[in-house]
Amino acid sequence: MFKNQRGVTLVELLAVIIILSLIVLLVGSIQLFSQKQFNNQAQQVARQSDVRQIVTEINREVRLTPSEEIKVADNRLEINDEVYALQDNQLLRNGSVRAENIRTFDVELSGNQLTIEITAEQTIMNDTTSVKTTILLRK
Repeated sequence: MFKNQRGVTLVELLAVIIILSLIVLLVGSIQLFSQKQFNNQAQQVARQSDVRQIVTEINREVRLTPSEEIKVADNRLEINDEVYALQDNQLLRNGSVRAENIRTFDVELSGNQLTIEITAEQTIMNDTTSVKTTILLRK
């Protein structure tokens, strides 16, 4: 028979294929988990950004407006001709959508203090974003 036979047996080949398959499966599952985690965090950051942006916008408008032109009724905020209201989990400004996935929009006017609290819906990770601010109105 042949001496110094070189080659790979079928058993060795199958063992290598199984080991490589397990490695590919492991790397693939890590990749999928990482991608899902990234998407969840991106969604959370987007909601936080929406809430902060709308609070900043309202804050700017309130500071530029005399206090007698600011009215609050039924969690609706009226600043000059601008009306902010929550409808179907959307925060509207004069009927156009300013932010989506908003759970609460609480506005309270007490004396010369305007308190605004906006809470976004929970994400897949069960995180909620809530921003509360109190603005002292000009007289």
